[in-house]
Amino acid sequence: MELTKNSWIIRRLQPGERIPYDLLLLADPSRKMIDSYLTGSEVYLLQQAQVTLGILALSRHGHALEVKNVAVAPDYQRQGVGSYLLEHAIRIASSKALEIRIGTANSSVYQLLLYQLLGFQISSIERVFPLLIILCRFTKTAYRQNISSF
Repeated sequence: MELTKNSWIIRRLQPGERIPYDLLLLADPSRKMIDSYLTGSEVYLLQQAQVTLGILALSRHGHALEVKNVAVAPDYQRQGVGSYLLEHAIRIASSKALEIRIGTANSSVYQLLLYQLLGFQISSIERVFPLLIILCRFTKTAYRQNISSF
């Protein structure tokens, strides 16, 4: 299927609807971990022609919105789907005057570059044996600078 951004729809996963664990497991190691945050999360699906391209799970913690999971189906990776989902998260946080943050145990250069291009800056690195957790916070200044450089 050819991707066409103007035909993408982001919609919230409805109560009782099948949870697409296949996508969530692309970004998290186990169903147990996913289930631990899904209950308190808002889950969004990005679809085109009723095909799910990606998923976004957000959880509110006080004055912050945390990206718990963002994943893109393998056939649609590196085509703007992840950016589109993260920009949706940024819009939600902005509309609620919340800080937005994301953490990753995956030190993939591509992931970190994507986060930085979208305005996230590394705020800390924590050791949670055996992983390094990289925490990033969104800043409007970095977002504006990165967008204007294109």
